[in-house]
Amino acid sequence: NKIAPEVAIPPNAIKKKSSDKIIANVSENWGNRPQIPTTSKLVATLSNSTYHTGSITSLVSLPERDEVWVACSLDIVVWDAEKQVFQSSFKASENKRIHKLEVHDGRVIVCSEENVTIWHPEKYSLCSMNLGSGDSATTILATSKYLLVATTRCRVYRYTYNKLKQKRKVSVPSEIIGCMREHNKRLWVGTEKGIYRYGRKLKLLDRLEGHPKLINCMISVGDNVWSCSNDNTIKVWDGNSGELLKTIEGHTAKVFTLLSAGDHVWSGSWDKTILIWHNTTYELMGEHRGGHEDAVSCMELVKTKNSQPLVWSGSWDRCLCLWTLN
Repeated sequence: NKIAPEVAIPPNAIKKKSSDKIIANVSENWGNRPQIPTTSKLVATLSNSTYHTGSITSLVSLPERDEVWVACSLDIVVWDAEKQVFQSSFKASENKRIHKLEVHDGRVIVCSEENVTIWHPEKYSLCSMNLGSGDSATTILATSKYLLVATTRCRVYRYTYNKLKQKRKVSVPSEIIGCMREHNKRLWVGTEKGIYRYGRKLKLLDRLEGHPKLINCMISVGDNVWSCSNDNTIKVWDGNSGELLKTIEGHTAKVFTLLSAGDHVWSGSWDKTILIWHNTTYELMGEHRGGHEDAVSCMELVKTKNSQPLVWSGSWDRCLCLWTLN
C-alpha cells in the first residue's frame, strides 16, 4: 500500500553534513551516575487511573480559560490549571485512541486513529472529519491558516478551518510520519527517513538526513529547529539552510517530546527522565528523574492568570507532573 511520491527528490536536495556532537555525561543506566542538579522543582503530581483511564499521549493549555486538556486513551480529561484540580472528562473518540491535541482560536483539535474533530471549550464537537476507508490520521499540526493532517498512507492533507474543507494534499516518500512543524513558512515533516521540507503549495524542497529512526517531535527555537527521535538523540537544524548544527546525546532511550521554555529546551524520553538543555550552548543544565514511572510522552508550558508558569509533563504512567521553571 505504498503511495508513490508526487514529486521526485533532486539528488542535490538531500543534505548530509557532519555535526559537532554534544554528549551529556551519561551511562547506559542513568541510575549509576549522579543526578545533574537543577533549580527546577516538582511541585505537584496529578491523577492516577481514577481520572486518566489510559496512557497520556498529549496535552494542551487553554490559558484564557485556565484549563489543561489531557488526552488518554479515548478520553479527554480537563484540569483546572490554576487550582490544579480535576474539572471534567468526556469521551472524544469512539473506538481508537487519541494521538495528538492542538489548539486553534481557543478550540481544541483532537486527532485519533479514526478521525479528526474540533471541539469547543464547552465540550461539544463543532465538526468531524473521516479520512476514508483504509486511511487514518497519525498526527496533526494547527497553523494560523490551515490544519494539516498526516495519515498512515503517508499523505499530508491541508484543510481550512471552516468545516475542514480540503485545499491540498501531498504524498510523502516514507513509511510513517511522526510529526510536523511550520517554520519560516515551510512545512517540516518528520519521518523515519529524515525530515522532508515543503514550500508553498506543498512543493517538496529537500530532505534533511541525520536521524536514522523515526522523528517524534520538532519545535522552533529562535532561528533553529530542534528534533528528537527513536535514535535516542536530539538534533539542531538551521531553520533556513537546513544544515545540521548539533547532535545532542543524553537520553538512554527514545526521545518523545521537546519543549522550549525561556533559555532552555526540555526533552522527555522513554527512559522516564526529563533533561533540560541550554538553547544556545546546548549544555545539559539539569534533569528530573523519579517523577514518572514510565515514558515521558508530552510536555506543555502552562501559564495562568494568577500563578507563575509551570511545565506540565504527561506520561504513560497515567500521571501528570508539574515543574517550576529554572
